[in-house]
Amino acid sequence: MRRQTVFLARLFGLGVTIIAVWMLVDEPDLGAFVPQLVHDRPATFLLALMCLVSGLAVVLGHQVWSGGIAPVLVTLVGWLLLLRGLVLLFLPPNLLESVADARVGAGWLYLAGAVALGLGLILTYAGFRAAPIVPGDQ
Repeated sequence: MRRQTVFLARLFGLGVTIIAVWMLVDEPDLGAFVPQLVHDRPATFLLALMCLVSGLAVVLGHQVWSGGIAPVLVTLVGWLLLLRGLVLLFLPPNLLESVADARVGAGWLYLAGAVALGLGLILTYAGFRAAPIVPGDQ
C-alpha cells in the first residue's frame, strides 16, 4: 500500500474505532447530544467546515479505487466526509433538525455505532498490517 494510504487507514481506523466505542458505550448521552448539536447552528457550521475540509483533503489527495479494501475504504471515507460537510452546510436547519430527531433513537445510534466499529476495525487492521511507513518510500 502507498504510504499515504497506510497513514490514512491508521488515522481513520483508530479515530472511527474510538468514536464508535464511545457511541456504543455512551448511547444515552449521545442520544441527547445529537439534537442539541443540530439545534446549535454555529456548532453545526463548524462541524460542516471540518467535515468539508477533511473530505476535500482526502478526495483531492487519495483517489484510489483499487488495490484492496483499505485504499477503497479510505477513498470512500473521504467522499462521505465531503458529502456530510455539504449536507450539514446546505441543508436548511429545520430539515436537519427533523432528520436528526428521527434518527436518534429506535436503535439507530447502536446500528451506526456497530457499523462504524466494523469500519474502524477493518481500517485499523489494514493500516497496521501493512509494511511500516519508511520516509522516502512511495
